[in-house]
Order: sequence, then structure tokens, then C-alpha cells
Amino acid sequence: MAARLHPLTRFEADPVGGAIELIAHVELRDRWGDSVKGAGVARFVLWESVGAEDGSTLRWEVDLTDLALNAAHYDPSTRTYRFELKGVGAWATSGGVTLSVAYDVVGGNGSIETLRDRAVVGG
Repeated sequence: MAARLHPLTRFEADPVGGAIELIAHVELRDRWGDSVKGAGVARFVLWESVGAEDGSTLRWEVDLTDLALNAAHYDPSTRTYRFELKGVGAWATSGGVTLSVAYDVVGGNGSIETLRDRAVVGG
């Protein structure tokens, strides 16, 4: 399996209050390249500069092992999981920042596989 930060990932202003949030779309693919769902835990890290690996600025974790919550985050029209990551400051939209995702997927036999991707958002 593989995880991909989908190009739909972007910054948006929250319609209530105008706070900046990061809308992250994560696509999971099986070994044949087809989009799939997967129970697991998604961990996101946002770095203040492009290519930085230290000095992470913000972190989020979303537990999708609960199947109702898993279904609530899944967007069937894009075949991605959609996450509204809150607490992002305006600094993040002034230039490119690096977002990474590590998605721990629970396999059929109970094993855990960590799928990773990173992308530059904005700028």
C-alpha cells in the first residue's frame, strides 16, 4: 500500500471566524495502484520552511480505527480522506511549507504498516 498527499491539499479560511485551516486530502492505494480505504491512525507534521526536517511547527493525529469516524473523513467523490487541520497561523500561507503524513494502516492479520508522504503546500 501507499499514501499520497493529494493535490487538493490546501489552505482555507474557516467560514466561521476566518481562522486559517489546512485541508489535507490523503489518498491510500493498494499494490495495484487502486484507491482504497484503510483503518488506522494518520499523523501530520507541518514545517515552517520547505524541505525542513527539524523544528516542526504543528502536529495533528487522527485515529481512524473507529469505522464511523473513518467513514466520516472519507470523501467518495475524490476517493481521499479529508482532514480539517486547525490552528494554522497566517504565517503558513505566506510561502511554501512542508506537510508530511504518516498513516499507520492496520492489516488484515493485525499487523501495522506505516505509509508516508510529504508535499509542499502553498507558495
